[in-house]
Amino acid sequence: MARPRTPSNVLELRGAFAKNPQRKRPNEPKPVGDIGDYSLGSVDPAEIWDELKAACPANVLTQSDRLAFEIAVEFTRQYRANPSGISSERIKTLINLLARFGMTPADRAKINLGSANPQDESPWARLAAKQ
Repeated sequence: MARPRTPSNVLELRGAFAKNPQRKRPNEPKPVGDIGDYSLGSVDPAEIWDELKAACPANVLTQSDRLAFEIAVEFTRQYRANPSGISSERIKTLINLLARFGMTPADRAKINLGSANPQDESPWARLAAKQ
């Protein structure tokens, strides 16, 4: 199993970019907001939907993610309704789904949001800029 990627903010705190600043990953989503106080939260699926959607990095969720996101919402609802009654397999599936949506530090490090200007992404634009 491959070692999980270390988030850029952790690498920067360790001083990993002091010698090699070119290794810094561009366009990695930055986590925002405080984690808040402990609470199991709402069991209303609409509220869970909004909560998980707000926790995802920007521009990650699309229409094709809807079914997987619905499953994550339902498993979160089941967990909040009865934390000890949900199977470990469902918890593993929920954690896997949340990771795929970039909701863990290691998985956020894998996301490249790209440039704000689509022309910056074009190899032809980069070649023209070098001349």
